[in-house]
Amino acid sequence: MHILSMEDNLDMFVRIFGKGGKYIKDAVIKAEQCLDGQVRLKKCGLYLMDNIDKGYMYNCYEKALETAETPFFRNNVRLMRMAFRYSDLETQQEDAQSEAYQPVRPYENITPELLYMTKFDSYYKNNPGYGIMIPVTGETEQYIPDKWYQFE
Repeated sequence: MHILSMEDNLDMFVRIFGKGGKYIKDAVIKAEQCLDGQVRLKKCGLYLMDNIDKGYMYNCYEKALETAETPFFRNNVRLMRMAFRYSDLETQQEDAQSEAYQPVRPYENITPELLYMTKFDSYYKNNPGYGIMIPVTGETEQYIPDKWYQFE
C-alpha cells in the first residue's frame, strides 16, 4: 500500500485550478508553514491572519487567476480566494476575538464585502452551487463586486 504525502495530495488537489494550480500550491504551503498546531482549532483563523504574509497570499491568488485557462479553473481560484478573504475580513471584525463560538455570526458593524459573500453560501442558504460556507448573517447591496466575485 502506498501512502500519499501532503505533497502528493496537494499536487492532485491543485489540478482543479489548471495552470494557476502552482500558485495555489504555493499559497497552501505558505499557510501550512505558518500554522502548524500553535493554537486550538477555534483560534486558527485569528492566528493565521495575524501571522501570515497576506500580500504574498493575495499575490498568489492574482497569479493563479491570471494563468488559469478556463472558466472552470478561474471560478475555482475565485472560491479558494474567497475562503481566504473571508477569514481575513472576518477576523478583522471588532468582536471576532472576544465572542464565544457561534455557528453563524451576527456582527454589528460588518463590512459590505463580507456581507456580500453570504450570497455564495451553500450551507446556510442551501445553495449547493458553490460549496462554500460563509457563516455570517445578513446581505448587502452596498458592495460593488470586483473580478473576484464575477463568476463565469
